Amino acid sequence: GPEWLISDKSLWPKTPLIAASTELEARTKEVICTLHLIAPAGIIQKFSSLTKVLRVMAYCLRFVNNARGSRKHVSTSVVLSPEELDDAMMLCVKSVQSECFAADIHDLSLPNGTLKRSSKLVTLHPFLDPTGILRVGGRLHNSQISYNSKHPMLLPARHHFTTLVYWHEHARMLHAPPQQLVSEVRQKFWPLRARQMATKIMNRC
Repeated sequence: GPEWLISDKSLWPKTPLIAASTELEARTKEVICTLHLIAPAGIIQKFSSLTKVLRVMAYCLRFVNNARGSRKHVSTSVVLSPEELDDAMMLCVKSVQSECFAADIHDLSLPNGTLKRSSKLVTLHPFLDPTGILRVGGRLHNSQISYNSKHPMLLPARHHFTTLVYWHEHARMLHAPPQQLVSEVRQKFWPLRARQMATKIMNRC
């Protein structure tokens, strides 16, 4: 050790004391969160109710939007808004269409935007709306009915989501007969083989 340690304390070197700061240093840390949203197809297959599918999907979308957005736009309400449920519906429809009408969507996305003659949708004159939803075309664009009724969203005949839509409308219409059920479903959707599906629902009721 140093020689001054064996000397008298009065002879020890004087070292000025530095008062410790009581202020904590402010540090910012950037946290990167990677979100993986469950594919809508996986959620659709897990439930037997259209209402449950839409609610689960809407809460998933809310979580993603809250995580990505600023605090001003964070939604903490327990109740889902109509807009959130509509967004969930659009996401489900788009997922189902991408799964079942992939070739048609690809053809319509090309510059010429025409379907092959072999397509089972060609007689429906389908088109992609601004959000990428595949809709039925036709001559009703000048009518006064709603956009969904003029250009309903296409759905495949054999898909769990289509079945959920039929059961939902069947219950809402208090077990309506097949013709009325088809009419109600077509207010928003255009399922292929609609009458066959409606009859099957009635037989299972």
